[in-house]
Amino acid sequence: MRTVKYSPYLWNYGALPATWEDPEVVHPETGFRGDGDPIDVLEIGKFTHKPGDIIRVKVLGALGLIDEGEMDWKILAIDIRDPTAQFINGPADVLSLKKGCIEGIRDFFINYKVPDGKAKNVLAWDGEVKDRAYAERVIEECHQSYKKLAK
Repeated sequence: MRTVKYSPYLWNYGALPATWEDPEVVHPETGFRGDGDPIDVLEIGKFTHKPGDIIRVKVLGALGLIDEGEMDWKILAIDIRDPTAQFINGPADVLSLKKGCIEGIRDFFINYKVPDGKAKNVLAWDGEVKDRAYAERVIEECHQSYKKLAK
């Protein structure tokens, strides 16, 4: 289990199955290669999930983290059973209905390695959370990379 010294996770942190951020592929907009992992998912709903839980989520957006020189996507999502899921469809809704959530996510991922003596991370697009359609394209690209890897 990963130990994080900066602060506890304020969301459920998981991964999308059958996705892979290919370290051989340079993202055309950021110029960084994938980190060789499945895509991370930050589920921002009110329920606390246990490690290993499999849940259905609604994709809301994507945050591009440049982590030690690698592209490390963070997909924002919400559990479809969450009472607010019907009202939250993208980053603008998160900003208005879950005040401080996106700011907290940005702060965490910029700073979480600093207590280990590492430099701050950088967020692509100055921390802009890309919309749902963009996030779905990232997921599809990483799914195609996974399918190639699995052959």
